[in-house]
Amino acid sequence: MQQTYQTKLAGLLAVLFLCAGCGDDGRPARYPVSGTLKSTDGSPLAHSTIMFRSVEGNLIARARVFPDASFQLTTFDKYDGAVAGTHRVQIMPFQNADGSFGIPLKRKYLKYDTSELEYEVSSEEDNQFDIVVELR
Repeated sequence: MQQTYQTKLAGLLAVLFLCAGCGDDGRPARYPVSGTLKSTDGSPLAHSTIMFRSVEGNLIARARVFPDASFQLTTFDKYDGAVAGTHRVQIMPFQNADGSFGIPLKRKYLKYDTSELEYEVSSEEDNQFDIVVELR
């Protein structure tokens, strides 16, 4: 009788342990991030990619900028957002067939460390960023 009770208890604990992780993808929590990317004259900077790199975890969330200047970040799954915390930002314009960039973006925006763009992604507030950058 004691043996049966211990076996059932061990089985129940194993099931509870396995179910404890159900529904969690095992990756850091992400929070929706969207926004717009425009030049100082108000023109949308479509045909580019914007990337947010978390300062702490070094995870990168990225998005294509659409013709209306809007973007939604993706870290792992489409539009899942970015991890909470401080992020440095870089912008990569799409290249033309001749190797030139389609947008005359200042070079400083091509690297995280020189762009001077830094944003805080919150786990509790709306993460809508309207980003304005200078062209050459």
